[in-house]
Amino acid sequence: MLLDLSREAQERIRKDTESVDNLAKAKELLEPKGMVVNDANVPAFRKVAQDKIWPGYQKQFPELWEEIVKTEA
Repeated sequence: MLLDLSREAQERIRKDTESVDNLAKAKELLEPKGMVVNDANVPAFRKVAQDKIWPGYQKQFPELWEEIVKTEA
């Protein structure tokens, strides 16, 4: 029963979070449900990822690194 309820909750959260495509819509749909919606600072996040995470991936996937870096999100 606990697993079933967990899966149901996960499904509802995924539906609610993936059904929005902008910050205003996210706030409208999610804040009444008790969620805190923050505006992402993507450039700052990307900088931290490049400084802290990318070096490990570069070592792990050297043959694919150039292709990975060219990938746009």
